[in-house]
Amino acid sequence: MSWQPKATGLSTRFSRSSLWRITLLVVFSFIFLSAQNGYSAQVKLAWDANTEPALAGYKIYVGASSHNYDYAVDVGNSTEHTVTGLADGQTYYLAATAYDTDGNESGYSNEVNWMSLSDDFTLIPQSGLSIVSVNSEELSAENGAAENAIDGRPDTFWHTEWSQVNPKHPHDIIIDIGNTRAVAGVRYLPRQDGDINGTVADYAVYLSEDGLAWGEAVATGAFANDSTEKERIFAAKNARYVRFVALSEVNGRPWTCAAEINIIESALLEDTDGDGITDDHETDLYGTDPNNADTDNDGIDDGDELAYWQDNWNADFDNDGIINLLDPDSDGDDVTDGEEIESGTDPAEANTPDYDLIPQSDLSIVFVNSEETVAENGAPKNAIDGQPDTFWHTEYSQANPKHPHDIIIDIGNTRAVAGVRYLPRQDGEINGTVADYAIYLSEDGLTWGEAVATGAFANDSTEKERIFAAKRARYVRFVALSEVNGRPWTSVAEISILRISLAGDTDGDGIIDDDETSLYGTDPNNADTDNDGINDGDELAYWQDNWDADFDNNGIINLLDPDSDGDGVTDGEEIELGTDPAKANTPDYALIPQSEWSIVFVNSEETVANNRAAENAIDGRSDTFWHTEYSQANPKHPHGILIDLGNTYAVAGFRYLPRQDGGINGTVADFSIYLSENGLIWKETLATGTFASDSTEKERIFDAKRARYVCFVALSEVNGNPWTSMAEINILGSTLP
Repeated sequence: MSWQPKATGLSTRFSRSSLWRITLLVVFSFIFLSAQNGYSAQVKLAWDANTEPALAGYKIYVGASSHNYDYAVDVGNSTEHTVTGLADGQTYYLAATAYDTDGNESGYSNEVNWMSLSDDFTLIPQSGLSIVSVNSEELSAENGAAENAIDGRPDTFWHTEWSQVNPKHPHDIIIDIGNTRAVAGVRYLPRQDGDINGTVADYAVYLSEDGLAWGEAVATGAFANDSTEKERIFAAKNARYVRFVALSEVNGRPWTCAAEINIIESALLEDTDGDGITDDHETDLYGTDPNNADTDNDGIDDGDELAYWQDNWNADFDNDGIINLLDPDSDGDDVTDGEEIESGTDPAEANTPDYDLIPQSDLSIVFVNSEETVAENGAPKNAIDGQPDTFWHTEYSQANPKHPHDIIIDIGNTRAVAGVRYLPRQDGEINGTVADYAIYLSEDGLTWGEAVATGAFANDSTEKERIFAAKRARYVRFVALSEVNGRPWTSVAEISILRISLAGDTDGDGIIDDDETSLYGTDPNNADTDNDGINDGDELAYWQDNWDADFDNNGIINLLDPDSDGDGVTDGEEIELGTDPAKANTPDYALIPQSEWSIVFVNSEETVANNRAAENAIDGRSDTFWHTEYSQANPKHPHGILIDLGNTYAVAGFRYLPRQDGGINGTVADFSIYLSENGLIWKETLATGTFASDSTEKERIFDAKRARYVCFVALSEVNGNPWTSMAEINILGSTLP
């Protein structure tokens, strides 16, 4: 009989039964082949049997380059085979054929590539992975769901939206790997259907233990423009959550796709818990637990604690029979060693701190991600107004945004923050009462780090208090992760912030009161005596030996002079901008090139009756303009446009050009402008005012601030109509050094 070539499909299955299928239809039937990691130098292949009665067996072809095979292995009529003798760290290309009793052989299956891992690394089973979130997926025109990226099948893929909208980069996918592991790398397989749309070029990888605090990227780079699997190894880090961010596509288009994402963990076991002490030293020398980075649960990893105690690691300062390294409270004052070190107190001396409430009159709301203002007054300011009969509530009348919900509070100046009190609504209702929560602290409102406290509140209306290790901060972020009855709301009657006075440091600026009054002449009740935007302690550290010099010869020493070089820019602004507060060097400002900009958001634009898209405001052409909707709807003010400048600049002003076609509809009257470094946390209003009712270009200069994002808000129109129009907006600034 003649032998007909079989349509073959080959797929690899890596590590602990996670199946990766690739299917290539050649004629009419399938061979499904999968590969499974065994040891670092072998791969196990398995496939479904062909049903033809003349089938005699199969061959596996192996090579070090694509479609160029070095050898074949006749595996007989078996439906699995382990290929051995493979080198560590090498990529191999595999394909299968079938042959009949007359010796006729089919064509190759589709080819798969398999990358061997060294003994130092293993793949985390995909069966243990789950998708936490994705910022875009195509579900209308095709099944481009995010789950396809971890299903073990290369013939499926995650694809961002394209049928209804085309959201721009970045696109990110967050994966929960099941538990905390030493994550050391990522593999990315582009789509395997012959198309290239969405193939990732530039990328970044982030890791997190809690899925909230991500820190810096552990890996960035650009993948080659082909369909082979890519691998990126980086320094192993303990994490449970992996965030893969696609920053661009190989052909510059707005999509992202991934056939498979695999996560690599480190198999190095010399320091199992990653605390910086090898396992043998933990068990044989120090008596710590090699499987627990913080043996005594005092908030300090064993390695850090060993470095802190040095020669006193095996002393017993509180005479309780437990050496300092293993004692969570080495001085017996009921404050753990970790809390004392973070708070600046001495874990070798009993000195339990006192706490007091920061006056709510000092607090202000920086940001909230949802508030109900239509059906009731659920504004966030209700949470800090001192009145328990009012409360902040997230939206419910127009929408029901899901958790998490967060509120960011500015406590006025930097203090030693040590706790939070949460009062649920007091009107007899329970809707929105917080269950799970997390608390974050920041000195600048931008960098948050790990949560200082997490937990779950009891399901009642009493006030709750959570004390944690005191930490210098000016901003407090309270995140509601869930509601007591599982509903999508959050409500807060009051949030109060607790502080600790460290060693007689009333204002928490890092200088004790005695030194402020007797040595430096600063105010012990004001963390920023000269109101230059820098806490006295930070300013003292900046000036060092020059704290009592007078660089501008105005009779005020640098530490007490808000503008030490007399150039009209405060010391705080200069440090923030990267200029030198000791040298008069007010920068010159120029127009930031519009070619680097992009529109992040606009709350209304007319695209039906005319092309009045927001992009017209930054296209460099005065004959086009952005206009809010008027043909289908007439949304009321305010109208906002949010611009990404492409890089961080010292932003010092803007120019607004009204429409130049002779019409006046939408010409801005009252306005506000805001700046941000990250597009999330916004500085206070930088400028407000009212423009003249004419078509000339307007300019507004203000104190320079570091920013990458600019939000222009039109509050009213010159004739009181509900529209906004803008021919051009230009931003003035200078490149940061």
